[in-house]
Amino acid sequence: MADILDAIARYLDSRDLVGYDPSQAGGGDCFLEREPDAPDAVVTLWLYGGDIPGTAGSDSGLPADGPRLRVRVRDGSGPRASRARCTVLREVLDGLGPIELYDGVLLTLCNALRAAPDPMGEDESGRHQHVCDFLMHYDESHTPSAPRT
Repeated sequence: MADILDAIARYLDSRDLVGYDPSQAGGGDCFLEREPDAPDAVVTLWLYGGDIPGTAGSDSGLPADGPRLRVRVRDGSGPRASRARCTVLREVLDGLGPIELYDGVLLTLCNALRAAPDPMGEDESGRHQHVCDFLMHYDESHTPSAPRT
């Protein structure tokens, strides 16, 4: 089954921005909806909330205001490192689409909700964290395109 978080992680990995192991067995530095204690520098992707299309909170005219995406960056070498990496990921994802991602996930549009990463302070181990949030419009049930010859 297609999964938007997996598809985005694979996209970021293909751009050499993260190291993503789809098995989530501990290889790489990109994780989906869990943040392990190690390594110190990680990128975590989360889905949350979102507005129901056609409701007062829905902020687009598109038929699908999907859940929000949170990109959380943690780095033990200081706030500049986590902010810089989060900024790069924000720049790559903001405005992305339409694009067919892994397993036929059609990302129509991904928009950053803020102009810069938000600092989240230090975690319990003193590692700095920054986040970026995005509104996504996508379809996981899209039929993948035929392979190009």
